[in-house]
Amino acid sequence: MDVDGQKRTVSGGNVFLSRQHGGGMVVMYSWFFGDQNDMVLLDHESGDPVHDGNVIVAKQSCNGLTAMKFNGMTLCSWGLCVLYPLLAVAQDGDYPWGRIELKPESAEFQVKDAGNHTQLEVPRFQNPVTKLFLKSDPQQQPLRLKPGVTTWQITLPKHVQGPAVIVMQTVGPPRLSSEPLIYRPDAQGEVVLPAHGAVVHGEKLRYEPQPHKNTVGYWQNEKDWCEWKLSVPKPMSYHVYILQGCGKGHGGSRVNVIAGDRKLEFEVEDTGHFQNFRERQIGTLEFGSSKNQSIKLVPLSKAKGAVMDVRQVRLVPVKARK
Repeated sequence: MDVDGQKRTVSGGNVFLSRQHGGGMVVMYSWFFGDQNDMVLLDHESGDPVHDGNVIVAKQSCNGLTAMKFNGMTLCSWGLCVLYPLLAVAQDGDYPWGRIELKPESAEFQVKDAGNHTQLEVPRFQNPVTKLFLKSDPQQQPLRLKPGVTTWQITLPKHVQGPAVIVMQTVGPPRLSSEPLIYRPDAQGEVVLPAHGAVVHGEKLRYEPQPHKNTVGYWQNEKDWCEWKLSVPKPMSYHVYILQGCGKGHGGSRVNVIAGDRKLEFEVEDTGHFQNFRERQIGTLEFGSSKNQSIKLVPLSKAKGAVMDVRQVRLVPVKARK
């Protein structure tokens, strides 16, 4: 939809508003219910209220939110506060092969001419990928996906000609990696940091979204490192668990887990295969109270061909500090 000359997208579940940026989209704002029973628009990074003209008008009655409007046009309605997801709007980008359309749990790559674009370079998403196939293929034969550091490459079969649509099914609403995810404690106080939310730094390290991988991998350069952004509401000590895999004969690398000025060193275990993941507790770290923190995995040494693959880091509270 066009608002003030810019493409915007409304998507559902956790309703958010996106602003197009270059060849993709950057999530800019989030929607939350305010104290006055109106919908409040907050800046996604600062959390401050945003006054963006009369972009959306939301009213709430005693039966719940009855309607939401986008520049005067009703998008959907609710009864008794039951939310119905909104579909994403197609985004025209700077892609030479076509455009991307975001759905609630998939992304569609709409190719103008498959004969001239047998390999598509698409932006990296922050989602595990469950399926990748041609929409016209009733058998849904999987297409080849090669993840890079900042972009992914999709290979089309040579027999495909003319316009084509590729469907990439994702775990959760598709999200581009332009803006890091910020993780917070759940109801039990745990903080789960999945591979798809990692911010990677360096030459080769990347997120690999394929179902049999779903990992931070290609850790061949010991100078590469990764981090997760998190918000911890109060000072807390956490047990640190890592879900890691390492090929046979490749164990023994040393890695630092860093949170501010606090460090926790551990040795990578040989699990028999890089995608044979095992979870283990590696120690305890203390976190201060901050809305803007990070936890980093920084190698100290590489024993053999690669450091490890990491599918998840999990922080389990020891006890709250007084």
